[in-house]
Amino acid sequence: MRSRRRPDVALALGAATLLLLTGIAPAAADDPTTPGDTPTATSSEPAPTPTPTPEPDPEPTPEPEPTPEPTPEPTPEPTPEPTPEPTPEPEPTPEPEPAQQPDEGRAEAAAPAAVEPADITVDPEASEIIVGESAALTVRTTDDAGTPLVDVTTEAAYEFVGGKGTCAAGSCTTTVAGYFAIKVTWGGFTDIVGLLARPGAPVGITLTPANATVSVGDEVLLGAQVVDQYGNAGNNAGETDFTADAGLHCAADGPSRTRCAASATGTYAVTATLRSDPAQTATSSLTVVEDNDALKEISLTAQQSTVVAGEPIVVTVAGRTDDGTTFDVTDRATFQIWRADSLTDVDLSEPQACPAGTCTMTRAGGYLIAATVDQLTAGTGVEVVAAAPTGLDLTPATAAVTVGGPAAFQARLVDGFGNRTLVDSATTYTIEAPGTCDLNICTSATPGVYTVTVTADGRSATARLSVHADARPTDAIARIELQPSAPSVTAGQPGSFIAYAYDDDGRPLGTVTEETSLEIEGAGTWRGPYGLRSLSCSNDTCTSTVAGRHTVTGHFGDLTATSALVVVPGALAVSGLGPGNALIRAGETQTFTPGVMDEYGNLAQPGAIPFGVELAASEGASCTGMVCGSTKAGIYVITIGSINGVEAGHGLPYLGFLTVIPGPADRLGIDPPTTTVAAGTPVDLTATAYDAYDNPIDDVTAETTFVAPTGATCTANRCSSTVAATYPIDASHAGLSAVAHLSVTPGPVDRLTVSPGTASITVGQTQSFTTVGFDAYDNEVGDLTEATTFTVTAPGACAANACGSAEAGELTVTGSYVVPGLPLPERIASGRFGAVFAAPGDTVAGTATLTVSAASNPNPGTPDPGAGTPGTGVPGTGGAPGDGGKNGNGGKGGADGTGSGSGSGGQSADAGEAGALPATGSGVTWWHGLAGALLLLAGLAVVRAPGRRRHTT
Repeated sequence: MRSRRRPDVALALGAATLLLLTGIAPAAADDPTTPGDTPTATSSEPAPTPTPTPEPDPEPTPEPEPTPEPTPEPTPEPTPEPTPEPTPEPEPTPEPEPAQQPDEGRAEAAAPAAVEPADITVDPEASEIIVGESAALTVRTTDDAGTPLVDVTTEAAYEFVGGKGTCAAGSCTTTVAGYFAIKVTWGGFTDIVGLLARPGAPVGITLTPANATVSVGDEVLLGAQVVDQYGNAGNNAGETDFTADAGLHCAADGPSRTRCAASATGTYAVTATLRSDPAQTATSSLTVVEDNDALKEISLTAQQSTVVAGEPIVVTVAGRTDDGTTFDVTDRATFQIWRADSLTDVDLSEPQACPAGTCTMTRAGGYLIAATVDQLTAGTGVEVVAAAPTGLDLTPATAAVTVGGPAAFQARLVDGFGNRTLVDSATTYTIEAPGTCDLNICTSATPGVYTVTVTADGRSATARLSVHADARPTDAIARIELQPSAPSVTAGQPGSFIAYAYDDDGRPLGTVTEETSLEIEGAGTWRGPYGLRSLSCSNDTCTSTVAGRHTVTGHFGDLTATSALVVVPGALAVSGLGPGNALIRAGETQTFTPGVMDEYGNLAQPGAIPFGVELAASEGASCTGMVCGSTKAGIYVITIGSINGVEAGHGLPYLGFLTVIPGPADRLGIDPPTTTVAAGTPVDLTATAYDAYDNPIDDVTAETTFVAPTGATCTANRCSSTVAATYPIDASHAGLSAVAHLSVTPGPVDRLTVSPGTASITVGQTQSFTTVGFDAYDNEVGDLTEATTFTVTAPGACAANACGSAEAGELTVTGSYVVPGLPLPERIASGRFGAVFAAPGDTVAGTATLTVSAASNPNPGTPDPGAGTPGTGVPGTGGAPGDGGKNGNGGKGGADGTGSGSGSGGQSADAGEAGALPATGSGVTWWHGLAGALLLLAGLAVVRAPGRRRHTT
């Protein structure tokens, strides 16, 4: 045992001695990060790197070689097991798509699901529930042919128009009785379906009107209705008993209605009692006043049924009382007039006032005048004809045909208001030779430009006809014109358009209809209470089920042209509040009226309104009388709110839908308006056109020009800068402009500077350093001194940011900064010269040169042997030496951390510029290291000797 311990002890003693003698000084030349006591945590990271260098650990690892052998055996076994597992896992990943299919139909739709969706469809198109119950909707995407693709019910967004109900994941409910619209949106597609909510089981009774005022002898009709738990009025209350105060005489008018009248003024009460449940009662209050002049009806008369444009239309109103007395009430009436070319074509969108019953119209055509007195209404029609002609007009002003093709012209007399009247069919049309005209049809067999002339009523007019060969230079097209092939179409029927092309000089180049795509303003489809509301275009036709004048735009490459599709109502189908489906711009208004509509809800025949009606609109829109509108784009439900001041019930036939689309573009919005990014990071800007009421019209990013000032750049809508600053980005589109602000901040630290870059001190002094960070584009990040670790080459040392040395020499000071954040798995080559940017977790370093010179003795002190204060070291820190004497060069401290010396030489201690160097040196001389090495060699020799003896035996 002793023979085995002695070599071990000797070896350990030698190693310890060598480490003690050579490792006392922490400033190792091959590891500049280790010096100093302050960056101990930092130096502990590189410390493990040299620790495994002696490799005592890897040697024991190969010695137990069975360990690596079993390691490869289990390694291939788990490796093939996880390998096939991730392989099938990508397969189950697509399987959730079929997995989320609830039926076989969904599985079959998986194949077409790859087809780009063209629209969505919601089933059912109309639902009916009892209030409080839920209606289940199913939303599917469809292709161009309308074939269902994928069920997106849970992904779609739902809006209960009017806000009187809620929807979630295809389930919609409400506690309010009535007809509602549900707007469903998915992937930019929209569909609207109807929901009819009927009142629930009756729990009470109401009497309408609850309050009324009548004249002596006049009757008032009272009706009893049951109400459900939510207050919705249901059907008539059934068998109801009525009782009234004395003096009020009531007579039944059905099982749930009564008519009451009084012969004397006063206030009376009427009570209704539900016969099936006498506990359910309701009361109405009637006020009877003496008013013999109360009007029962009014009539409106025009002094002439036909009026010349520009001349006044004079009407009078007569009123009749209950006793048959008739008198003029024109001064009490208010008048409105509408364009009405026929009973089936009334333009209710632009009513005009007629003060004092006198209207002056300058546009020829039919008109409907209505008068209102005391909530009574009457109407009459008049015809306005053109005035005396003042000129002649020939249309079209320019026309183009190929050789031999016919061009039809039409001459009209024009009055001073622009009204046109067709001329006599015997009017002669002529054309320059060699062209010919047959009545109003002109042509030529020779290409060229011809003048067509017509003469009528002593006046003449001309037009231009261009005749060209069949081959037309399409590359010379400078503009296009879009014209409808018919002046109007019936709702639901397609209207076709022709696109004409012209060159820079206005010469016609024929038609480009097939190459022109069409779009109609307000395009979309949804189902309302009166059928399908749809506006769409396909090839050279556009179709609308909404009566009115619609704007159609044709696109030929970058060229555009607009025209109008005039839609008139179809056959009469249903009575109700019309138009059932109205379309206006934000800020405009729409006049509704009861009448007869076609199958799409277009008002075809307005009816008289013998009572005062106040319409009501769902939230977001408003109504005054019969006129409704909104400044917010959306879809709104219009109902009859009250009749003669009495709140109306939920009558399904009497409601309409008002679709409000954005108005003309008024401003440009940029998103984000303000953004902050790091230098070199681009930001994508989005431009949206808004109307005057902040309704978004369209995303116009692709057509918007973005301009950045000096220091920043914009490529299309992507803007960036490598220089930290704030930049205004100017955006412009179609005469609109906006400014976005791009704030660029310095990026991550990519470079570090150490200041001062060069410094000189004397032995025993220290120098303070500071660091400033810069990103990859040389933007200054800021002072990073506190976050920087400072090291210096041996024999120097650093404490925080102060570095120095006990020995003279030229040293390198290194500042190291760790970029904050989690380390990235990979680096991106970019920036300056394709360099790899510093990333989170990387260390960025900068250096400076520190020159340490020997201490000078300009003021030698008085020799004072023994006057020095004994130096004291810090035991256990590797023998940090004590400082000899204060006044003289005392002896160095011993290795154990304590020492004393006597002063000699009389030199005062020099404090240095930046402070005294900390005691971090070693008291070991060269021979101590040599002795330790010899002792270590001796220990090794002792270890090897027994091994040789064992080998020889």
